[in-house]
Amino acid sequence: YSDVDYMLLGTIVEKITGQKLDEYVENEIYKPLKLKDTVFNPLQKGFKPKEIAATELLGNTRDGVINFPNVRTYTLQGEVHDEKAFYSMGGVSGHAGLFSTTSDLAVL
Repeated sequence: YSDVDYMLLGTIVEKITGQKLDEYVENEIYKPLKLKDTVFNPLQKGFKPKEIAATELLGNTRDGVINFPNVRTYTLQGEVHDEKAFYSMGGVSGHAGLFSTTSDLAVL
């Protein structure tokens, strides 16, 4: 498993299709399969934090301490926990950032 490989795959999809990764997978995969709860950046798509399981307490510090100005020190809920995807890729990447439900996953 390598983050870089999946990040590159997302970039390749964007270059080939001419669309952003999240738009492409939504239009070509999720909508045709009628998946309503599979999205990148769910808080920007109308989902509420209480609808999404928390993924990290104190950001992505692994119970340790990270001191730099932009570190998220709150419990992450509805935000991708991977720092590369969050800080550099707007929450959309081939390696991280996709949220879903068990009902949608069962369709896949």
